[in-house]
Amino acid sequence: MIDRLKKSQFDLVFAMGTWAGQDLANNMHSVPIMVLSTSDPIGAGIIKSVDNSGLDHVTARVDPDRYLRQIRMFHRICQFNTLGVAYENTPVGRIYSAIDDLKEVSKKRGFKLITCEVVDSTPDTQKADQTCLDCFRKLSNQADAIYVTALTCVDRITDEIVEIFKTAKKPSFSMIGSKYVKNGILLSISSDSGYKELGVYNAQKLAKILNGTKPNLLNQRFEDPLNIAVNIKIARQIGFSVPKSIISIAAEIYDQ
Repeated sequence: MIDRLKKSQFDLVFAMGTWAGQDLANNMHSVPIMVLSTSDPIGAGIIKSVDNSGLDHVTARVDPDRYLRQIRMFHRICQFNTLGVAYENTPVGRIYSAIDDLKEVSKKRGFKLITCEVVDSTPDTQKADQTCLDCFRKLSNQADAIYVTALTCVDRITDEIVEIFKTAKKPSFSMIGSKYVKNGILLSISSDSGYKELGVYNAQKLAKILNGTKPNLLNQRFEDPLNIAVNIKIARQIGFSVPKSIISIAAEIYDQ
């Protein structure tokens, strides 16, 4: 791919995800790169900062406080003293699971963070799924609430994970979005909100690049709306009373 970029066969390339961004956001070519769908492009070394990508031909979308806002909101709603999180202890795994943000909020808000390490980035999905289940069982026994991060195993075994939380009667929050709330996670950010605004933001950047603006001169900050998705059926099953103020402002409510 780099060889093709060096020959300048493209007017613009979209780099989808952290690994693609890391591969293409470099000075080995000069083709404009828009990096999309990354959890933390700064932490992953794709860009230098919110205001400066570090390379004239690279731009990314950054929401530096996204997970900080989520974790603070989860704590405000559930008032837990201990929070459990399963993650893969690799540089990318720590970024995907927002470990630094979790530590920052736990320190400022005075709750204890309980972690459990999984093996997630392996072709042996059976092994990965088993380590995830083992971790979520352990965390459900030790923590007041669970923050479910961007693990690939969660997609494959959502039902089993939800059953663990239901049996332990522990509130849960998905960092990814409301599709997991629909499937039994208690809370998340609504996936239906912000798509139009994000689409306009990306389209405007695309148009400016194709009209000659250097990518590094474009605004990289775009914050997701903090709209809530809640599963009140799960809340009843685990004996958790969702505040009426949360239900009244929720963008998505699931009750079946």
